[in-house]
Amino acid sequence: MNMNFFNGPQKHVWHGSLPNGERSIDTYCDAWHSSSIDKFGYASNLLGNKLLDQERQTCDSKLIVLCVEALSQDRRRKRDLSDSAPEFHTAEAYARYLENVLT
Repeated sequence: MNMNFFNGPQKHVWHGSLPNGERSIDTYCDAWHSSSIDKFGYASNLLGNKLLDQERQTCDSKLIVLCVEALSQDRRRKRDLSDSAPEFHTAEAYARYLENVLT
């Protein structure tokens, strides 16, 4: 992998997941909107060849964000059966949508 695309001091990616791939509710830097040095999130060193490695990083770290949609099989089937996929133009609209879907 060519790492020249990112000139930051660290070659890490935020992923916000537990080792089994589930979303980590309390350690994902508030969806990467927090820059608090008191909060932590999980990241992986891109040079380590472990995409979901569990290195704790403070939320003020400047890292790449890896966005992967992770759905259970039931949710994936429901999504596949729906006639139209919603489009979101803001992070707030997406957050409202997720809140409605997950409750």
